[in-house]
Amino acid sequence: MLIETNKMHNRNATMEVLEIRLQGEDSTNLREELVASLTRPASYRSIPSILLWDDRGQELFEDIMNCPQYYPFRAELALLSGYSSQMVTATGQSRLIIELGAGNCKKTLAYLTALEKRRIPTAYFAVDIAPDSLTNSLAQLSENMSSFQYVICHGMLGSYDDCVQLLEDNDAFGAEDVLFLWFGNSITNLPWKKATELINHLLCTKSRRTKLLLSVDGCRSEELILTAYDLPGGQSRQFIQNGLTHANAVLGDEVFDCADWDFEGSWDPVSAMHNSYHVAKRDLTIQVDGQTVPFTKGEKLHGIMSGKWDSEIVGRLCEAAGVTVERHWTRPVDNFGKSMTLVLMEMY
Repeated sequence: MLIETNKMHNRNATMEVLEIRLQGEDSTNLREELVASLTRPASYRSIPSILLWDDRGQELFEDIMNCPQYYPFRAELALLSGYSSQMVTATGQSRLIIELGAGNCKKTLAYLTALEKRRIPTAYFAVDIAPDSLTNSLAQLSENMSSFQYVICHGMLGSYDDCVQLLEDNDAFGAEDVLFLWFGNSITNLPWKKATELINHLLCTKSRRTKLLLSVDGCRSEELILTAYDLPGGQSRQFIQNGLTHANAVLGDEVFDCADWDFEGSWDPVSAMHNSYHVAKRDLTIQVDGQTVPFTKGEKLHGIMSGKWDSEIVGRLCEAAGVTVERHWTRPVDNFGKSMTLVLMEMY
């Protein structure tokens, strides 16, 4: 099915959500990944970070973004609000825009508004894995875009990988040029190899011209980072702990008792990475598919990482992915210094 991108009348009141999950609602692959990550050697055990982003996780993260100590959201919003017009000029006339991990779409509205002002007919697709959250975000976006005539919005229910596979496997979008948006510093939640492979798959295509507008957080203030990722109101802890609750749902059993686990965040300036962990409060064991997995008191189970990447690291990322930086925008926000950069990438 070729999706039309040139209709100029407003259809946002009836935004369509496309189901693109390869497994549909079957979580078999996620379950296998979860079991494998829990049964590794002790120092390598983790909860796949994708488990944090269910509907409940999206609600909890919304609370985090509303906290004044969580600088990444405000820094990125200020950057998009200040430079969206320049970004629209630099990204060209792409009539198809796909946002990975769209979340609440609040930051994206500034960019879409700049497109509308230029009268550029555009189809925008918000991609996310939480169905209720995606529906609610699109409803809010529809309300904010009620007067738009040129930008039409849709949703895609699925993961990053589902989106890549969709573009590779069928002609749903024809040969349209594609601009990918990937905000929220989310790329740094992925292992380096996965991040470079995903960028390569997104941009290095033969059938269409593609670009990627990516946000990266380069803040190196340990105090600011530790506060932002362990908020004094406990919002960070609730968000991370939701990963254990979601893990129980995926495993179909009460494997984790949240009362047995604490939260810990740590900043490593050498790797420029913040890590969030579940920490066992006592010696305990869990049962995973008939396997007994012991944890000693104080042992850590990795929850999620967030890198703080400067221009040198971004350059290495692009080289590894086989792409180049076309332009970038950086703006100091409050006392955060050079904290957030938006990078426009394309093929060599």
